[in-house]
Amino acid sequence: MLFSPGVVPAINNAIQAFTDEGDGVIIQSPVYYPFEAAVTSTRRELRNNQLLERSGRYEMNYNQLEELAADPATKMIVMSSPHNPVGRVWSREELEKAFEICARHDVLVFCDEIHADIVMPGHRMFTAGLLEKHHDRLILAHAASKSFNLAGLTTSLITVPNPDLRDRLAKKLFENRLPESNTFGPIAGATAYDHGDDYIDELVRYIQDNVCFAQKWLAEHLPKVKIVPLEGTYLVWMDFRAVGLPEEDLYHLVIEQAKVVGDIGRWFGPGGEGFMRFNFACPRVRIEEFLVRLASQLAGK
Repeated sequence: MLFSPGVVPAINNAIQAFTDEGDGVIIQSPVYYPFEAAVTSTRRELRNNQLLERSGRYEMNYNQLEELAADPATKMIVMSSPHNPVGRVWSREELEKAFEICARHDVLVFCDEIHADIVMPGHRMFTAGLLEKHHDRLILAHAASKSFNLAGLTTSLITVPNPDLRDRLAKKLFENRLPESNTFGPIAGATAYDHGDDYIDELVRYIQDNVCFAQKWLAEHLPKVKIVPLEGTYLVWMDFRAVGLPEEDLYHLVIEQAKVVGDIGRWFGPGGEGFMRFNFACPRVRIEEFLVRLASQLAGK
């Protein structure tokens, strides 16, 4: 295991350590936008395995993944599990299928599991770390920062079972002068995981209740705005496409006029158009205010 001051710095350093300029790196859009930046800023070739949306639920496009991975220039994939922003918690079967494709074509997998603790009732997180036969080509990222609001301590844990890959990544982290950790991050993380089970249980229930409240409110007041079913994370992926507004007009109404801060869907790449991402890990009164502000600008659209 290695420490990194964040998962995003670890992704950037892994791309630098295990690929060369011009190599292909796969991401699965719509996805957390620093993934794309990690590829393009290091002058690698972005290869998008866009998720398939079926009746509001997202799935991996395995046929396209096979095509992209089969290209000898493709060296790595960066995955999000649970997926940010679409909220899918990938099952064991889904992950195994993706990993088998990558194994056939010797594609290294970086799996970001930073939201692994926040899984809604009725769903179960399966960590890629349990796919032992794929350990030779796996880099796995965790942090207590999302689950316990410890992002300010800038500490993430990177698990690299293959000792050769681990040494190469450690060397790259050192070359780029990334600190292993501050004093407080590992202590806070260990304390959170040792004593935070009850907190996480309450947090997940509260987030789920926030989502259910918002879904009912929208059905009554803004039926054209939908929440994509949330399986994991505290980030809600909201579908505004039925409102029928051009994207710029939509974002202007939401951000500038309703004064609600959200992440613009197109930032997440192809498939994000017409969506926005919002943080639902907040008091219910904030969710209520958020919805009323939305309605003040979108009602009747």
